[in-house]
Amino acid sequence: MATTTPTTPLLIRQLERLPANPTAAVRVLWLADDPNSSSEDLAAAVSTDPALTTRIMHMANSAYYGLSGKVLSSAFAITILGFSAVRTLAAAAAAGALGQERAVPDGFWAHAAATAAGSALVAARVGAPRNEAFSLGLLHDIGRALLHRVDPDLSASITATSGTCGRSLLDAERAAFGLDHVEAAVRVLSAWRFPPEFVEAISAHHGDVETVTSPLTRALVTGEALADHARGEDGRDAADHEAVAVDVGGLDPSEIEGFVAHVRREADVLAGSFFLS
Repeated sequence: MATTTPTTPLLIRQLERLPANPTAAVRVLWLADDPNSSSEDLAAAVSTDPALTTRIMHMANSAYYGLSGKVLSSAFAITILGFSAVRTLAAAAAAGALGQERAVPDGFWAHAAATAAGSALVAARVGAPRNEAFSLGLLHDIGRALLHRVDPDLSASITATSGTCGRSLLDAERAAFGLDHVEAAVRVLSAWRFPPEFVEAISAHHGDVETVTSPLTRALVTGEALADHARGEDGRDAADHEAVAVDVGGLDPSEIEGFVAHVRREADVLAGSFFLS
């Protein structure tokens, strides 16, 4: 597959340096990493970017949070969403994954919304913080958006052809870009000061499920299995997703149907917070 994509070292440097300008999104990333920051501090940074302000207000007022039309300030919106979700939206903005034509692969935000709903749903079961699990579900595939940003046509081609001839999406990405979307996400989110346990969960979510031990990783892996089951994604049999939910998430087989139905409903509600593609 011929491509003019940069060499791997250059590509990694480009990805890590994406938020090179002092944009509102980057200031939010730094403030969210500061334990002394308040919601007012974050609101002040957010308010300098009308697009990011609109997205945060829209999400806080969505039916998912049950406060439609009642969140009238960005400071209140940040209190409702929590620092983790605001940081996640800021990272998506810094990566160019919000509100732009061809900004993300097809189905990106629909899958993210379903995974966030699933991860939040099982968080208590596996001992993970619900807000962190929710944010992790939203951002777990940000590496796909990053690679898509580098070369949208190549990214679309990989998505369309992966799974053929026995080649997985990760294998196809490594062959084309020199790294896969998991490595891209880990490198960039580490450079952007995301918590180590958050980055670790993203690093492990496509690995062997038998090695999954941390609460956040268990929430993500289980949440994505429920999301894929609910949306009929990735070509795997529903039984495979159910096995992951049982083995990793500790769910009883009798609970699966109810959990999947809940994820469908929550994902549909949450979807209104994004320009889905």
